[in-house]
Amino acid sequence: MSVRDWDRNDRPREKLMDKGTKVLSNAELLAILLNSAPRGHDVVEMSRKLLEDEGNSLERFTNLGWSGLCKKRGIGPAKSVTIMAALELGERLRAEKLRKEIVNLRSSSDIASLISPDIAGLNHEQFWILLMNNHLQLIHKCPIGIGGITSVNVDVRKIFQLALNHNATCFAVAHNHPSGVVKPSVQDMDITKKIMEASKVMDIKLVDHVIVAYNIQGVLDLYSFCDHDWPSR
Repeated sequence: MSVRDWDRNDRPREKLMDKGTKVLSNAELLAILLNSAPRGHDVVEMSRKLLEDEGNSLERFTNLGWSGLCKKRGIGPAKSVTIMAALELGERLRAEKLRKEIVNLRSSSDIASLISPDIAGLNHEQFWILLMNNHLQLIHKCPIGIGGITSVNVDVRKIFQLALNHNATCFAVAHNHPSGVVKPSVQDMDITKKIMEASKVMDIKLVDHVIVAYNIQGVLDLYSFCDHDWPSR
């Protein structure tokens, strides 16, 4: 039976219009984006199966990316683009809300919560700076280095140029590990040490260096240099 033949109260689009988005299941929301299924198939059931293949984890489903979605039966390039665009809008909305909610970055978890929507799910490393005032209130954040799967090059001078331009008195840095393992590498230790040494000269305090990643279960994990031992001076 086609979705068009369902009772109006059971059709995803009509349910959304009548009752709002909150009453719809993940499969029903995905079905609206997909809009159709191969002949003889139910788009809601197909959506349910797509999610089940990823353990019903929206995080894992998102991490399939455009190319991964294209390989799924019933999803071509056009539908993959639609899904990725919708997921990215959701991520940006979450990041916007977090920016408004988190005013003070007083802990490694605050930093991880703020930066994870931007970088935790990426398949390459990005290195970001979070500039703050004396009250640990965020002034500005932006990427300062984009790399590959296992490393990223960082220009330490750029960190302090940005800090001076924004009149920041302290800052944190953060990057992601696409591998899902947040344990710092030797390179992570080295760059942290360089930044620490430069921060003393510039008298702009380094608050923390946080590494974020989604582990194998799809749960956000973090490593904080401040919470552990800083590299030897």
